[in-house]
Amino acid sequence: MISKILKQEIKMLNLKKKLFLGEELSEKEKSFNFSKFHILPIPLEKTVSYGTGTSKAPEIIINASNQLERNHNSPCDFGIYTHDTVDCSLNFNSIFQNIENLIFEILKKNKIPVCIGGEHSLTFAVIKGFKKNSALNIEEARKDSSIKSIEDVKKRAFLDKGDLEKLTESGAFKNLSGNRHQTHWEILGLPPDLPVFRSENTNHKPKPRLENLLPTPTEADDLRADYQNMGLTLGRHPLAMLRERKDYPFRDHQTADSLKVLRTKQIVNVSGIVTGRQRPSTASGVLFLTLEDETNNINVIIWKNIFERYRASAVQGNLLTIKGILEKKDKIIHVIAKEIFDASHFLEAFSLRSRDFH
Repeated sequence: MISKILKQEIKMLNLKKKLFLGEELSEKEKSFNFSKFHILPIPLEKTVSYGTGTSKAPEIIINASNQLERNHNSPCDFGIYTHDTVDCSLNFNSIFQNIENLIFEILKKNKIPVCIGGEHSLTFAVIKGFKKNSALNIEEARKDSSIKSIEDVKKRAFLDKGDLEKLTESGAFKNLSGNRHQTHWEILGLPPDLPVFRSENTNHKPKPRLENLLPTPTEADDLRADYQNMGLTLGRHPLAMLRERKDYPFRDHQTADSLKVLRTKQIVNVSGIVTGRQRPSTASGVLFLTLEDETNNINVIIWKNIFERYRASAVQGNLLTIKGILEKKDKIIHVIAKEIFDASHFLEAFSLRSRDFH
């Protein structure tokens, strides 16, 4: 018979957490604070459609790692900490949120997460954790008003060139470089992203500024880039630019703000980018539109008979021009549509789409 003491020892061995390369690491090298690398076992297996077994992979890989021997100048020298296995018995949203939070916490401590899966879908949660950390780094870097260059932002916020390109496309560096074209050029001149174990190269020489050679993007270029990358712009609204053209029909149209001072029942002409289309089942075929111009939003009501007459424009148009009757009650303002015209072709230079929701 197995003695009580031996049973207890066996139980403790079974409960002992398996560590990645645990047999090769000193107590210091597998401690949380010292270790640069943080192993995250994620036995996720919920959407696998061809073959099974991904849930067993983390345990098998960790067990196999203990058959390896360390070499000189190996990652072991920087420490490898193995986290508790992620609970994958929860629902998808909870699992993904936990993974994202764990990745974020590891990165926040300037550690390197190493995920052992698990099926491929866990990648999305891992990436979100990385992006969340990048956003926090940018927020911290912005607190220091002494930032003078894009390279400075890169160093302080620990951003890679992919992060910088995305920020450039959204116009985030305009105040540092002047315009998107200049920013792209300056990013090309930054030193390459550094490997994990290489010391930073302080002899890098940035590319010279080429203000006189690179064409400055036009306002339309910036507007197009804003909408393509963010779906909105912090610059001038497209309608403000279109109204400046004498050969376009928008100059004489009322703006959303100007409707406030007009009398009710007055005939008006309004234009705007479609930001909302709603046709509730309880509204007897009535379509509610929200148009956006450079001053505010315009609420438009399209009765069923008008909708049927102008269906294509009402449903497909990105930029609409509407002739209708102004209705005002207290502070509520609507335009009752009588005629609807699709003016989307005027937006072709900007490559804009409506941002409607149903």
